[in-house]
Amino acid sequence: MTDGFTLFVTFAVGFVATFVFVTTGGVGMITIPALIFLGLSPQAAIATDIFALFGGRLGGLLGLLRGGKVDVALGLRLGLATAVGAVFGAYALLSLSAGVAKQVLACLLLILLVLLLARPKVGVESAAPVSARRAWLGTLLFVPIGFWSTLVGAGFLNLGGAVLLLVLRKTFLETAGVLTIVGLAVAVIGSAIFGSHDAIVWPLGIAMLAGKSAGAYLGARYAVKLGERVVRWLFIAVVLVAALRLYLG
Repeated sequence: MTDGFTLFVTFAVGFVATFVFVTTGGVGMITIPALIFLGLSPQAAIATDIFALFGGRLGGLLGLLRGGKVDVALGLRLGLATAVGAVFGAYALLSLSAGVAKQVLACLLLILLVLLLARPKVGVESAAPVSARRAWLGTLLFVPIGFWSTLVGAGFLNLGGAVLLLVLRKTFLETAGVLTIVGLAVAVIGSAIFGSHDAIVWPLGIAMLAGKSAGAYLGARYAVKLGERVVRWLFIAVVLVAALRLYLG
């Protein structure tokens, strides 16, 4: 499981998946199944992938910071809310099956897809500042998203993206910037809890972390150059594929 070839494959999967999807979410839809294919249990695959989030989110944060696309204050607030839910989700994963949760996530992603197609300006044009009520609603919604992040792993950034786009009215690249901080919060909580329960396969986690770090930094820099409209269609494509994959198993 930890021979040189397996470590290289793990690095390569982390690099490619994160390079392509760092601004859209959905990386876990590729990396978690890849880790299961390499012999990990679903719980170990999710735990190991969450540890590797350090690389993907930190690399993405550095790339997007250089493009001026990160609202650090909002990211810290939502990261704290996400961390609260992530604590409960991590312990739930250690004792529960997440099969039904994946079907629910598939339905939510399809609803998100319909909303994005029906509202073509969402995430492309900057909106007016949101009201205090919307700001609080958006923050509170990140608590269950945090629960999802450590219970299911894959898909939580897509859900976070939906809240940022539809409730907090951020653009796609602004959303990607905030989600880098949210992902780091999940990585801290998940790694601490899963690590203390020996659920993380460290050699593969470190290899994937390295791949995600490089892929995220380069992918974020490239996405800033592409612009909001291209990232919008990439986001829609990822949501569609993720929903179908979860629904079809």
